[in-house]
Amino acid sequence: MEEYNVTIATGTSEYSGTNNYIYITLVGEKGDSEKTTLDNPGLDFCRGAVDEYKVCSPAPLGRVLLVRLEKQRYWVEDNWFCLYVTVTPSGGGTTLTFPCYRWLIGNVKVELREGTGKW
Repeated sequence: MEEYNVTIATGTSEYSGTNNYIYITLVGEKGDSEKTTLDNPGLDFCRGAVDEYKVCSPAPLGRVLLVRLEKQRYWVEDNWFCLYVTVTPSGGGTTLTFPCYRWLIGNVKVELREGTGKW
């Protein structure tokens, strides 16, 4: 079982946070992780929050190519502004950054590509 450390940042503008369900799937060269509900004790995805999670995969994914985020209504529909997602293999290694910088509105699924700039 492979484990990945995932960090997700929520925007700082008013109403950027959400109480909706957020799911993540890591897509790698050798396969996909399990679809994981992102839910820590307490409040997740509050305005300005940087939340950390563990995502498991039954087998190594190789290099992570995409991050698939899904937002589904919980009680009342509210939008969410995601800044970015980072992924680090639990054994260490290079942290990959997947910029988002967009509103997720309604029941939606987005796929983010790695986007670290180089000088």
